[in-house]
Amino acid sequence: MANDRHYGIAGLYRLDRCLACSLVFLNPMYSDAELSGLYPSDYYAYQDQFRTNRWKQWLKRILGYYVGTRDPHFESPGNLLDLGC
Repeated sequence: MANDRHYGIAGLYRLDRCLACSLVFLNPMYSDAELSGLYPSDYYAYQDQFRTNRWKQWLKRILGYYVGTRDPHFESPGNLLDLGC
């Protein structure tokens, strides 16, 4: 059992591990309706536009903290399965 350490959403959530591949997953899986009730309205994925602080980004680059995106580059078109985080 685990709690939400990121947003502090109340409750305990059951995590299981696949014996074959060691993937850890939420069990039981929630429906879309249940999931929408678990995320706060200001969840970053719900935002249409992200604000960036130019000074903060500049300072991160100067101090070596800036990572940027690590988008993959593919030589030719194909299929990609995104499993999430």
